[in-house]
Amino acid sequence: MERFPFFAFLVAFCVWGLLIAIGTTELFRIPNWGVTFHASERPNEIVASRIWVGGEADIAGIAPGDRFVALIRSRDNKRLDITPSVLMKYRAEAKTYAEWEQVLSDKAELWSFQREDLWLVKADGTKILMSANRLVGFNDLPLRYFLMATLSLAILAVSAGILAFAPPATGSMLAAIAGMFLSGILLYQALISSIRFAVPPLLLDMLYFLGAFGAVIYTFTVTAMIWHTPRPLARTPFATLWLLTATFVFVSNHFSLVTFPFNPFIFPMLAANAVGLLLLGMQIVRARNDPVDRATVSWFTLSLLAGGLPYLFLVLMPRAFNLAPLIPVEGGVILLLLTWGGFVFGTLRYRLFSIQAVWFTTMLWLSLVGIFAVADVLLIVLFGLGNIQAFTIAAVLTSWMLFPLKGLFLDHLWRRNLVQSDEVALQFVDMVGSMDEPEEMDGRFLRFVQSLFKTESAEIHGAVAENDVRIQDRGLSLRYPAITREGSVILRGRTNGHRLFTPNDAKVLRLLYKMARRMYEQRQHQDARRLDDRNRIARDLHDHLGARLLNLLFAAPEDSPIRSATSSAIDALKESIMVLEDSEVLDLETCLKLIWSEQEKRLSAGGFSFLCETSFNLSRIVDSRTFVNLKNILEELVSNAIKYGDRGKPVLCSASILKDGTLCIRVENHVDDIAGAFPSGGRGMHNMKSRAGEIGALIRVFGEEEPGELFAVELELPLTN
Repeated sequence: MERFPFFAFLVAFCVWGLLIAIGTTELFRIPNWGVTFHASERPNEIVASRIWVGGEADIAGIAPGDRFVALIRSRDNKRLDITPSVLMKYRAEAKTYAEWEQVLSDKAELWSFQREDLWLVKADGTKILMSANRLVGFNDLPLRYFLMATLSLAILAVSAGILAFAPPATGSMLAAIAGMFLSGILLYQALISSIRFAVPPLLLDMLYFLGAFGAVIYTFTVTAMIWHTPRPLARTPFATLWLLTATFVFVSNHFSLVTFPFNPFIFPMLAANAVGLLLLGMQIVRARNDPVDRATVSWFTLSLLAGGLPYLFLVLMPRAFNLAPLIPVEGGVILLLLTWGGFVFGTLRYRLFSIQAVWFTTMLWLSLVGIFAVADVLLIVLFGLGNIQAFTIAAVLTSWMLFPLKGLFLDHLWRRNLVQSDEVALQFVDMVGSMDEPEEMDGRFLRFVQSLFKTESAEIHGAVAENDVRIQDRGLSLRYPAITREGSVILRGRTNGHRLFTPNDAKVLRLLYKMARRMYEQRQHQDARRLDDRNRIARDLHDHLGARLLNLLFAAPEDSPIRSATSSAIDALKESIMVLEDSEVLDLETCLKLIWSEQEKRLSAGGFSFLCETSFNLSRIVDSRTFVNLKNILEELVSNAIKYGDRGKPVLCSASILKDGTLCIRVENHVDDIAGAFPSGGRGMHNMKSRAGEIGALIRVFGEEEPGELFAVELELPLTN
């Protein structure tokens, strides 16, 4: 479905701008007394905690520590006694639905008092007149207001970007939804940070929906992200059902429909977090055998450890038992921000990463920050400078000038992970130099780059062509064109699935690919020239030497030894031409029958008996080069048997094709007692192994060439057809 990025951005920012404009306008309606209060140990009084110089409270003579028990409106002398709900800012501070309704009623009445001139009544009965003429202005907004508003806008921008530009997927949609409601929570924190006493009704309603509805939807949406990442745990539309459940929870809290255990406003979010941890455990078990999924789940786990679990134990659980949070609420919101950020990166970008590298970099950064902080403190202690707070800030800011050293240090460390193209090129040339056939280039190249990048897996796509090396899946895979065939090859999982492919990796692979392509083309050209030379030599042998031998054959008498020798020379010449041309295809079983027939004649002439067993389950073919080399090897074996074998025992031979397609030929005989009287030059076995190597075969020797011992030679030749 086509989406409209500009429309998404426009709507999101217009809504955000409208909310902050309305909320800030309502803040400007609040009288600015220049004082903040905190709750007393006594239930029905408040204590002045901070006084602004030149404010209404300072002019009226209020001092920090003054206790107040009531308000009296100057217009009609109506009295309003202080209740514990006066300073209550968060809905979760109420323990029951009835208590929250009472809080809303008390705050509405409190606003009707503060918007006019009134008397603050101290615990000793003293009255202090407070004017409502001076209102909150832009300069009165705290720094926390601007910080939270900026974070809210940034999170909203990221969420709108995800919604507009991320690939359509349930995970990205949930990430955008969670981010938008988190932006609302941050906006709620920005507005509530400026409230010191009473709240206008419209602002109170806005804060209620931003905070309460935003917290519930955010919590349930993050849980739904765990269900769908890296893959849904089941086909159930969990996200839809779960968000409907979140809406039902908010409606139940708003209209007091269902009374949940413990704190009714916090328990549903606590339960949602428990469900999220259970789902994460299921995803961990499911992804343990997949490196890509395992990395994504690891990123989610790291995000929960950094933000989600601290928020759960430090904020939610104390609230659920009607206790104060162990950290400020603003700190809890920052933890939510960290959790959401980690989930977004885990969903959209970082499917592969190195936890060790993230941990090392983080600890190194914190260590350097700690060193600079200690240096600043030592500097202050040594020089004893005044105005420590201002100097500390200046010293910390000044120390940031030294942080480029940190960058150089990190660059030095990270260069160890970079692939140096010059060294790799030399290794690649050495590897390709030992290649026998140019068709091996794809396999050798793939093995080399897999070992170079330590990839988790590789896939060959014959139907998908590629023209250049490029990074895919946001760094998860690296694709390059095949060299000797159509299609392309995809490498997955840099460094055993712990890292993403980088542009430097693509640059190195592109260089290696160009080298491999150039070598393959040159090798093809050289092989074509060699083939032309072999064909020319074969033609010359056939036309010149073959013709002269044939003339000699017909000129010799019928029973002449010259005629027999010439016939043998012509047969040898035919075999040599067959090897040179290497174009004829022969049936393997027929070839072996021909070879055995000739060797049986030789053995019979030498006084040996011969037993041969052949077992082929499928018809196989071989080229002329393989046939000639097999014939020469078996001729050499028979020659050795005739020379050293015991004529009283048969020469045994077997030929079969194994399940993996390997041709196995075995020839065995017993060594004669007088074999030692005819020492061998040792060239026969060397020649057989050389011929076997030419066709990719392997020769194994069993037994010893000792008198009376069984001596066997086995040849294994992998067949490709």
